Amino acid sequence: MTTWLTLTWLTLTWLTPSMSDQSQPQADQPPSPDPESGEGERTDDAQALLRLRAEFANYKARTTRTTQEAISAAGDRQVTALLPALDAFFAAEHTLSTSQLTDAARGLLAAATLLESVLTAEGLTRIGSIGEPFDVEIHDAVEHIDTDSTELVIQDVLRPGWCWRGRTLRPAMVKVAG
Repeated sequence: MTTWLTLTWLTLTWLTPSMSDQSQPQADQPPSPDPESGEGERTDDAQALLRLRAEFANYKARTTRTTQEAISAAGDRQVTALLPALDAFFAAEHTLSTSQLTDAARGLLAAATLLESVLTAEGLTRIGSIGEPFDVEIHDAVEHIDTDSTELVIQDVLRPGWCWRGRTLRPAMVKVAG
């Protein structure tokens, strides 16, 4: 019984504010609304409405961002799927001389050039050209030719690399000299 009384006394003295604290409003806390006027409920409703508006704005921004990321990823996949076809066309153009081209081959190469120009207008750029300085971020060196130069320069492009809207989809496969 004594233990229960001691706990009750401790609870009343330490956990509940004293009467002297309730008589003076604290500077940090706004005065409590009158429960009979309904002002407290309106304040709670206004705060709930503000939270709901903020949550909706966050939801809207998140779904917009997610949608844009999904569209971008789909575009990346489509362009990446077209790269082997472009590579095949340009490899054929590289191996055949102009005298060996038939009218059909010229037409196919014109279609490849048109496809590349459409993709270039949308943000595709070819990486790797002869004489360009070697950059490990966008080039993949598969052969090195020793020269007196200290700077690495692209000697030959074995397979062009592609960059889509600022991101490297595939690095260029090159021979470097230097």
